[in-house]
Amino acid sequence: MFNKIETQEKMYDALFHDHETMDIYFEDVMTDPAGKCDDLMAFLNLPPQVLQCDLLPPMPALFGMIKNYDRLHKYFKE
Repeated sequence: MFNKIETQEKMYDALFHDHETMDIYFEDVMTDPAGKCDDLMAFLNLPPQVLQCDLLPPMPALFGMIKNYDRLHKYFKE
């Protein structure tokens, strides 16, 4: 799965190589939604706004919940 995602990331990096991009990770948004929305609005050169999403509650970062997160990530990335 990580290989497929990495392939897609490379494809989109190539497509947008002449443009500024911002990486957004689900775990980061879930642990700090307001902060990440502020970052996104600044990246888009838009005035700060309070954005609300009631679909999912904030969650702790996976790397903080899973003791062997780094090892699992490395294993599935290879």
